[in-house]
Amino acid sequence: MLSALFFFSKDRVPLFSYIVDTKAPPLAYFLSVLPEFESLDPWHLIDKRWVVVSTVVDGLHVLALAPTVPDSVETFSEDEEEDEEEEEEEEEEEFESASAESENESEYEERQKENSNKVEDGHSKEQTDKSKSTICTVPNPLNYYRFLELFIEATKMMLDTETLTRQKIIVNSHRILMLLQEMTDANISFVVDLNQLRELLPSDSILNTIISTTKHIQNSATTSIATFKQGGISALGSSMAAANAPDESSFKGIILEKSGNPTPWRKTQVKEPKHEIFVDVYECMNLIISPTKPSQSSQSYYPPDCYSKALIKGQIDLRTSIAGSPILRIDLQSPLYNSLSLLGNETILDQDTLSKLHVSVDRNVWRNSIMSTYRVLQCTPPDGKSTLLNYSIDLKELSVISKEDSTYSFPLQKFCGPIAVKFHTGLLNPISHQPNEFEISVTTFIGDSIIKEVNDLQIEIHHRNPANYTLRVVRSSTGTISKESYGWKWSFESVALGSSYTLRGSIQLGSSTGNNLEQSMQLNKANSNGLINGMPAYGASTSLSTTSASIKEENNDNTSAAFNENENLQFEPPSYLNVLYSQTGAVFTDTRVKKIDVESTKIFKGVKYRGKSSCVIR
Repeated sequence: MLSALFFFSKDRVPLFSYIVDTKAPPLAYFLSVLPEFESLDPWHLIDKRWVVVSTVVDGLHVLALAPTVPDSVETFSEDEEEDEEEEEEEEEEEFESASAESENESEYEERQKENSNKVEDGHSKEQTDKSKSTICTVPNPLNYYRFLELFIEATKMMLDTETLTRQKIIVNSHRILMLLQEMTDANISFVVDLNQLRELLPSDSILNTIISTTKHIQNSATTSIATFKQGGISALGSSMAAANAPDESSFKGIILEKSGNPTPWRKTQVKEPKHEIFVDVYECMNLIISPTKPSQSSQSYYPPDCYSKALIKGQIDLRTSIAGSPILRIDLQSPLYNSLSLLGNETILDQDTLSKLHVSVDRNVWRNSIMSTYRVLQCTPPDGKSTLLNYSIDLKELSVISKEDSTYSFPLQKFCGPIAVKFHTGLLNPISHQPNEFEISVTTFIGDSIIKEVNDLQIEIHHRNPANYTLRVVRSSTGTISKESYGWKWSFESVALGSSYTLRGSIQLGSSTGNNLEQSMQLNKANSNGLINGMPAYGASTSLSTTSASIKEENNDNTSAAFNENENLQFEPPSYLNVLYSQTGAVFTDTRVKKIDVESTKIFKGVKYRGKSSCVIR
């Protein structure tokens, strides 16, 4: 039950408010009891009666107000009259049976009186129980989060923007108000499908026409009053009639209410179709690597036991512009389904995705294709942008299941991306012989993937107190190292698969002096010549020149002097690493669109694959 909805800026300035329940507290009280937005919980109880559900989008805070007490709804039975008729018939049957038995009048009156009282009492009680009942609804936090998510998505769709700003919220407040009125009915979530909302909401041209017509009528009324005072009554009638005549052409073909269309997710008329279909397959992978003891094994991949979390969330987005009501068929192929079939648990993925299909997708076709070579998405596609399928795959769970089945081992590492990062702490300093250094090793693999490189590789080095500590780089292959609020970032614009990179250093107590930046510049200059601290870089020539030897000797002298001066400093290793990167051309599960078919229509087709990974290494 939504009672109010607000947009706030970071500095708690209200940008938009929508009040549904008149019993809701005023805005001044609402702000006085709320903590700072930075410390506001997603589900915050402000008093015994009201709770606030909040989320952040593009730096703006969206808050929904809801009651905490269960809401009661009284329902009345439609069978009340039928119950009364049945009771009257029972009374008549009792009267006839009593007369037939020739009971005496006094006994009959006493019995009839008792039955009458009994029936009246029973009827009154039964009427209270059957004809009128109370249903209590307890608020579910997930319902509010889901509504806010859909509302934000619909707002961006209506405003045709990827980012919401203060100015856009203020200028388009009237359109956001109409959107909320369509999405809710008596403060209950009602219409949430984006294509239905496109049909229900008037376009900008209609709103502009209404505003301009209103201004025109206002100006005409002002002129008419002046004319009336001057006595021009006849001219008043004709001018008012002309001014108030509606422009029917402006509203032609616009639907302002529900049409009963069997495919409500699709527009009744697609104007100027481009006859094209674009499919986007997107996956986001989240990994957590637990710390382990040093191993003598030289393999770069982590063993399955090291993964505390291995979760892939994906979606298949569709963008169409086709006339009519065509039938679209998309055939999907993924090595993950082959692994699940060998594991005998292919229904795991099907059960998880069945409830996350778009309403337009034929669920029977999807379910029946589970044992086929391809998984089939068949639908009458929505017009414009939509998400046909959302899925979530727990690789860790599948790995645990495979352990119970000794006949097949699930290849967890195969779906964890083309990059492996090793993180070692407590390494000995060769000069001071103290275990105060750490090393980060990045290895990329070509494997069976068709991608050749990954983009925006960032290794976030998190530290508990980066403001008072300094990162001293001992050895660095390449990349850029920068200071951040959480610690330091080692970043690469693009990384070719099949290469390796290493960063070794220590974190010491003390402020930055700029020596690290100068040292990094020297390292990068050496890297450009194929050298890393006087040693050949990856793929460079193995022969050493006089220049490389001099660079090595100079770096060793500087490093030795630096450690002799700072031998009493305090060192503290990083807390954990967060590895981020993106890839295009393939997703982590290697899901591919093998075929796109539309009945009796020649269209242009396009498919794009995108992946994004986040790996926390402790």
